[in-house]
Amino acid sequence: MGLDRSAVLAVAVVTVIIASGCLSANPLTTAQEEQIIGEFEAAIDDVNEYSATVRTTLFGNETAELLMRVKTRPKTGEVRQEVLEPDNRAGDVIVTNASQTVSYDASENDIFVTALTRSHGQRVIGNMTRLTETHEIYYNGTASAAGTKAHKMTLVPDDQTVAVDTPKTLWLDKDTLFPVKIVTGASNGNREHSMTVRYTDISINPGLSDETFVFDVPKNATVTTPDDIHHSIQEFDRYDALANATTWSVPEPDIPDRFTFDSGTLFAADEQVTLAYTDGTADLFITQAWDDRTWNLDGTPVDIDGTTTYRTDSGPFTTLTWACGETSYRLLGSVSDETLLGIADSLVCS
Repeated sequence: MGLDRSAVLAVAVVTVIIASGCLSANPLTTAQEEQIIGEFEAAIDDVNEYSATVRTTLFGNETAELLMRVKTRPKTGEVRQEVLEPDNRAGDVIVTNASQTVSYDASENDIFVTALTRSHGQRVIGNMTRLTETHEIYYNGTASAAGTKAHKMTLVPDDQTVAVDTPKTLWLDKDTLFPVKIVTGASNGNREHSMTVRYTDISINPGLSDETFVFDVPKNATVTTPDDIHHSIQEFDRYDALANATTWSVPEPDIPDRFTFDSGTLFAADEQVTLAYTDGTADLFITQAWDDRTWNLDGTPVDIDGTTTYRTDSGPFTTLTWACGETSYRLLGSVSDETLLGIADSLVCS
């Protein structure tokens, strides 16, 4: 769920804003544009690591807030996130390095280790590509944010490629070009949602030690590793066989006729099931977990039939996540927005 992705994305987008020739209240000369592009590119290249306090606030059917201390090396994908608020999650830690992600639940003294198949940095690149391809980007001059002068930009989605209205507004510190505030809005019909991310106590290139990205296991903690999970995994090539293998309710999504059931996976230790579908070109993955986990708190809020889902994009894949009571869902697909939202509509809370 790495909030640092938004930070890296915001800085990188600035170059695109100027280079793309978007509208501006005070158009710049070619020479001025070239100068600013050079300054932005140099600033991006210079950010090898940073630390910041990140407050994320979600507004919609209900309001949720998360405060974290983030330390990261964005180019390598190493990140450490320490939860400060809310109280019931204070002390939780997520550490990602080149080989794995370690998630620590302080209240339960449990540790969950996940092996990585590709770097966090690669996911950043995917998000940047998706954003610049699907948004019109406007430079709004300078404004004040968090008590500092900042460059303000608005990113508006292209209606032909994005099914819901998800404009973004960015404020970047005028001196460091680092984001101090990011606001994402989403509307669908008469419902509106927004997410505000604020960055404070920012330190660029602070000289983080390698030990920052190594998690020290607390005494008596329960550790679940990929090997532990492997022994509790069951694979199925038929939907009915999977459904009959568990007492839990398996999702029954409305899938377009061109897709066929490819495989099902039951993770007994993790109390979750994943369904995979394919049409030979595009793939769909639906995961249901019997707890109230949150997979992506840094996603864009999208309302689907009264349920707030959270959207993230990585290359050709779009992910929607949401919760219904103590059951959580994740829908991942390399399909059109219309197809993905239609499937989600068959699964969201009734």
